[in-house]
Parts: sequence; C-alpha cells; structure tokens
Amino acid sequence: MLDFDTLCRRPTPSVAAIINPTGEPSFERFLFGSSDVLLPVYTKVGDAVQRHPQAQMLINFASFRSVYSATLEALAFSEVIRTHAIIAEGVPEAFTR
Repeated sequence: MLDFDTLCRRPTPSVAAIINPTGEPSFERFLFGSSDVLLPVYTKVGDAVQRHPQAQMLINFASFRSVYSATLEALAFSEVIRTHAIIAEGVPEAFTR
C-alpha cells in the first residue's frame, strides 16, 4: 500500500495504522518513498478507531482462520469504518453476504 502511495506521489501515507491482535501495541518502521515512516500497531480495532477517527476504510489481510472474527469485530465500528476490503482465501461464500 505504501508503494502505491509513493507511485501516486502522495505526500503522506494513506495507511493510518496496523491492527495485529496477536502482537503488542507498538510502532513499526516502513519504507515510504525514500524515507522511513512509523506506523502505530494496535491489538484491537476499537483502539485504532478511537485514535484515528478519520480512517474510513479497513483492508483485512487476516488468514482464512481469523478473517471471519476480524471482520465481525470491524463491523461493530461501521459508523466510522465505511468500507471493508477483505483480502483472504478460503472464506466460505455463505459468510460473504
């Protein structure tokens, strides 16, 4: 995503935060163009929504084992997160509606 932002010549990253439920709250360093950027890492969607209310889209890269529960957690914040993109394999079609 940050590479795409660089190619589009965005002055700032479009990624507001990363949610990693198995990690700990922290910051991760990523390459953005020719410089580094620190992105906050949260363990819960609610924490990210509270600290980044301007973020209206969530891209879900969870594995097929956890994508369903991660999506349900994110849908609880539908008043802020307006768009959900789910990039996961193995999701039963019955769960996609």
